Amino acid sequence: MIAEFLKEWNKFFRIRKNLVEEIRSSQPDLGCLQNTDFINSMKLPEWLVSGLAHIVFSLSGYQEWQEFVPNLLDFPFIKPIFDEYQEEYKEATDASPLHRLLLRLLFALPVGMLKITAIDPLQMGRSLAPFLSLTDVGEIVPHKKFLTVSDEIESSLKLLHDHANDLMQKRFHGNVSDWGRYNEDNPDNQLPYHLLFIFGFPDQCSEKSILYLKRLIEFGPRCGILPIITIDRSKIDPKRTERPAYEIPQLLEEKGQRIRVLYSLERLHLRVKELRITEENESFPSYSDLMQCMEQVKSAYSQHNKFSKRITDMWNDKPHSSSSQEKISTPLGWTTDGKEVLLELGDKEHHVLLAGRAGSGG
Repeated sequence: MIAEFLKEWNKFFRIRKNLVEEIRSSQPDLGCLQNTDFINSMKLPEWLVSGLAHIVFSLSGYQEWQEFVPNLLDFPFIKPIFDEYQEEYKEATDASPLHRLLLRLLFALPVGMLKITAIDPLQMGRSLAPFLSLTDVGEIVPHKKFLTVSDEIESSLKLLHDHANDLMQKRFHGNVSDWGRYNEDNPDNQLPYHLLFIFGFPDQCSEKSILYLKRLIEFGPRCGILPIITIDRSKIDPKRTERPAYEIPQLLEEKGQRIRVLYSLERLHLRVKELRITEENESFPSYSDLMQCMEQVKSAYSQHNKFSKRITDMWNDKPHSSSSQEKISTPLGWTTDGKEVLLELGDKEHHVLLAGRAGSGG
C-alpha cells in the first residue's frame, strides 16, 4: 500500500516538475529579472509565482523526500487585498509583499495590459518609492504621478468606478461574466488590468471617494480592478469618524483577503502529518538591480508605443489632396508589426460594409 502511494507521489511530482519548468520560463525568480531580456508573455498568465514552497515528505522506514516548488497564486485575483498600514509601507525601499506583487505583475502581464493608480497622501508617493520612475510612462500610470490630495483621489476613484459600471452594464452579458472571460472571448480587444493602491486609508478620502471605493471593493476584481488597501486604524474611530469610513475595514474583512494570508500556504488547509510545507520568499533585486528592471519595463513600453499611434496622426501625415475620381485609398490602422492597413475602393475592390453598435458612428 505504501509502495503504491509513493509511486503515485513520485508520478505527481514528475508532472509538477514539468509544470514548474514551464512556469519558470515566463516567471523567473524576482532576483534574476535584471539579468534577462524582458520577460513578458503574449498571453495573460493563469498563475503568478509568489515565493517558494519547501515540501518535505517523511514516512517511517523510508528515505525523506523534499523539494522546492514555486508557490502559485491564481490569476486574476477574485478578492481585494488589504493589510494594516505599518512601518514597512513608510518610505518603503525594501521588498514588502506589495512590492513583490507589483514587480511580478509588471513582468508577467503582456505589455500594455497593466494600469496603476496609486493613492499615497501620507508619504507623498514614497510608499512605492522603487517604482516612482514608472510615473513617466502614461500607459502604466495614466495620471503620470501617484496621487496625494483629496480632489484628485476622488476623481481617480470615480473614473475606475465608472469603468466598472460600464463593464457590468454594457459588456458583461451571456457567458461573459467577468474580466477574465471577456478577454478570453475578445483576444484582439483585451481589457487591461488595473491595480488600485491605497496607502493609509482613510487619509484624504472624501465621503464620495469612500462610496466609490465601497463599490470597487465589491465589484472591482470581477471587472479587472484590484483594490490593494492598507488601513490606518488610528484614523478610524467609530465615535468620531463618518460612518462610510469605518465601514471600509468591515467590508474588506468580509470581501477581501489579507496580503499575508494570500501569500501564506496555510490557505491550502493541509492536514497530513507526514507532510511539512514551509514558505520561503524569492530573492529580490537590490536597489540598483531594481532600477535596471524598471528601465527594462520602460523600454518595453516605449517599443510598444511605437505601434500605438493615433489614427488622426496617420491622417494628418498624409493630406488628401489627390483626386478620388478613379480610386479612394485611406489608412484605417496598423498591423501588429506596424504596417498600415488601407481601405481602398475603385481599383480592385468596389464594395465595403461598415458596421457598429447603434450610436457608435459606424
